[in-house]
Formats: sequence, structure tokens, C-alpha cells
Amino acid sequence: MVYEPVSEAAYAELLTGFGFPAGEAAWLSALFATLLDGHNSSATDGVKRVLGRETRSFAAFAAEAWGGEA
Repeated sequence: MVYEPVSEAAYAELLTGFGFPAGEAAWLSALFATLLDGHNSSATDGVKRVLGRETRSFAAFAAEAWGGEA
């Protein structure tokens, strides 16, 4: 399996092909484009301030939770 990025317009077209109404497909594809544009990629100090510890990757969390190594 290979990841292939899809444009906002192509994703909306795919959704309408699955039967989504055009307005909902446009809204959902715009939402994902906003979430995936990179502006949410930086970490803040919120976890440290609230939980009193540094952030960690999901891989590190999963490894700890399931007894493996990160």
C-alpha cells in the first residue's frame, strides 16, 4: 500500500462519486485541506503546562502502551 496525496478538488470529486451531496463534499474536502496544510504541525507547551511532562510522539505512546520500543 502506498500513500498518494490527493488535492482538495480531487477529494471532493471522490466524495461526490460516493454519493455525498456536493456542498458537504466541498465542506469536508476544505476542512481536510485546512487540517493537512501544515499549520497544525508545530507543538506547543500546552501538554507540559497541563500534565507537567514533555510531549511525545504517538509511536512512543503506542510502544509504551503495548510493551514495545519506540
